[in-house]
Amino acid sequence: MVGGCEESQLPYLEKVRQAGAGLPVQIHANAPRSLVHELMATSSVFWSATGYGEDEESAPWAQEHFGMTTAEAMAGGCVPVVIDRAGQREIVRDGVDGFRWRTVEQLASRTRQLATDDELRARLSAAASSARRSTPTRRSPGVAGHRGAPGSAGVSLRVGFDATPLLGPRTGVGRYVEHLAGALASSDRVDLAGVAFTWRGRADLAGALPPGVSAVGRRAPARALQEVWARVDAPPVEWLAGNFAVFHGTNFVLPPLRRAAGVVTIHDLAYLHLPGLVSATSLRYRELVPRSIRRAALVLTPSRATADAVREAYPIPADHIAVTPLGVDPTWLDTPPPDKAWLAARGLPPIYLLAVGTLEPRKGLDVLVTAYRNLLADVPDAPPLVLAGGAGWGDQPDVAPFPDRIVLPGYVDAADLRAIVAGARVLAFPSRYEGFGLPPLEAMAAGVPVIASDLPAVREATNSLVRLVPPDNPTP
Repeated sequence: MVGGCEESQLPYLEKVRQAGAGLPVQIHANAPRSLVHELMATSSVFWSATGYGEDEESAPWAQEHFGMTTAEAMAGGCVPVVIDRAGQREIVRDGVDGFRWRTVEQLASRTRQLATDDELRARLSAAASSARRSTPTRRSPGVAGHRGAPGSAGVSLRVGFDATPLLGPRTGVGRYVEHLAGALASSDRVDLAGVAFTWRGRADLAGALPPGVSAVGRRAPARALQEVWARVDAPPVEWLAGNFAVFHGTNFVLPPLRRAAGVVTIHDLAYLHLPGLVSATSLRYRELVPRSIRRAALVLTPSRATADAVREAYPIPADHIAVTPLGVDPTWLDTPPPDKAWLAARGLPPIYLLAVGTLEPRKGLDVLVTAYRNLLADVPDAPPLVLAGGAGWGDQPDVAPFPDRIVLPGYVDAADLRAIVAGARVLAFPSRYEGFGLPPLEAMAAGVPVIASDLPAVREATNSLVRLVPPDNPTP
């Protein structure tokens, strides 16, 4: 018996120990993950009785919502013998890759069968391991939707997408998802639904979605889901959010699928090429992205450079990857430079140099600050430098030596950002790695000169119509 036990649960644990006294029962409370994995890999049968004796309707919190541990045990070759409730019904196919039970007598009977029938146990063990480790068959996106086939009168293709990037401040991926969802929702041939894989932010989903997009799905802990999805193909998105004809993983991760055709967007490969400059969340993509690619019928990238990098890193057939370049909102073309009063109200100088992006190591803002120091040595009256972006992770650029020359306005919403960019003398884009390079393109649309890192994706996005300099080069 293996499981976590908090201090308040110790009296119950003692009752279990007393009940097992004199029996060949081992109890491992709060065991390390290494021991749990070892036991799953060497055990023959996995039992679960979560929710036994509780009413599913009046006490849903007492049930096994996902069956994560069951899926892990099956991946290790255990035959599951689990209670016929909640998430276990989605994980275990009774008599195919394990057994589900409703009474203690059934639990004892099924376990006795497995203990005495080596052939049955071996067959179910192989099926359980295969079910949790196998790669879903690739599906063509051309599947039928509701009320007809695509292209026919009255069709409404049920499409789901990962809307988690819409929660909280909108950064690059959030804006990508926002505009993608808005465009799809405008089609009368698409029934679009957003799913947020989060526990705390789920209540904000409906208000974050564009008009015409429904919010679906149950609350779920994002990190726990990703830890399981990185190892096994469960729980499927259909169990979390209902059925879809197509589901789009908009931010590197495509959940396991039961029937839906899968699409996943890989924005860049910074987690592979610059692992020391990305967050712990991004590092998890090393396990999640390969599985997402195998689940997908189609992989999208924002640039040809990123598509080439993805195909070099992963075995993807040419007809399973497509380049979908990012676009610039038309409002960028019509945004006038702000006046001095507008800027002053936001703590910004009337004349300034600008960089836009989350304050994190990959964006190369430390190099920009060094370049600005060099510039001030040659041109003491150079305009102030504005670094517009929310705080990210890791070391922040050292601006202390420039209290009156470098301005940090923090995160800026979309409307204000357009005005700030339109008013800049120049946009600096010193990133060390990019999958596309949208800020330079937006600045170009606003008529602002750009100096950017000479990266393959940035060259592609800007058509080399900006001043390109080597990354990590602080020469002004």
